[in-house]
Amino acid sequence: MALSNWDTLAFNESGEPCSGHMEGFKEGASVEIYKNWLYVRDTKMWCEGRGYTEPTIAEISQGDIHLSDFEIRAVRGPQQAIFCYVKSTDYTPEVSKVRRMAGIGCNGWEDNTQKMLDILGLGKEEDYEFVMEGSSYGPEGSFATISTTTKGGTTVTHKLPGPREDYDPKFVGVLPATFKAFIEWLKDVEYGTRHKEWAQKIEGSDKVRFNQGDAFFSAALGIPLVSSEPGKAEEPILTQALKEERKD
Repeated sequence: MALSNWDTLAFNESGEPCSGHMEGFKEGASVEIYKNWLYVRDTKMWCEGRGYTEPTIAEISQGDIHLSDFEIRAVRGPQQAIFCYVKSTDYTPEVSKVRRMAGIGCNGWEDNTQKMLDILGLGKEEDYEFVMEGSSYGPEGSFATISTTTKGGTTVTHKLPGPREDYDPKFVGVLPATFKAFIEWLKDVEYGTRHKEWAQKIEGSDKVRFNQGDAFFSAALGIPLVSSEPGKAEEPILTQALKEERKD
């Protein structure tokens, strides 16, 4: 299940951990961190035949966007992440009310690409137009490969020493370095004392990440959702189940 590849860490308007889902003030309007993008949903704005399942009206990967009931700012970050800041304002004659959410949706598996390049002495990933990990099989069993494509278009496939299993990625979830990059971005995404204090509260609060696939199974099966602080993720439920199945 593809959701089990992805991790979420998000905060609500109180600066406390949340699910990555936020309701707007207008009925039927919401935003959700999904994989490493955002879904915007609005029951009144959805139109049949526009490419999204009701009530989704948009998918956002990056940009500054005002849509439905929301102001959304999103950029790309480490771990193929989306960093997002979402705000909904209820304008009234007396006093305006604000809801906000900020968070990360990222690939939870470690990236072994640079590690492989270092082992073979092939330089930095950014030196190439494209780099792809792979595997093959020979008389001594399976082994890992890495293919590099130069900016001139020449592709070479390299064999790595040892068995392929030595290069299997580990599930790491949101990493501390990714949260650090996120909070530095969040501090500058909006001006004003109120926003600064909110970002500072998030920086000093409990940081709770969870696997999106685990959240799906938790809701569907009524089981506890396993979560942790960044850098202390366990393998997703699905990965553990598949390993147990292979043992049988």
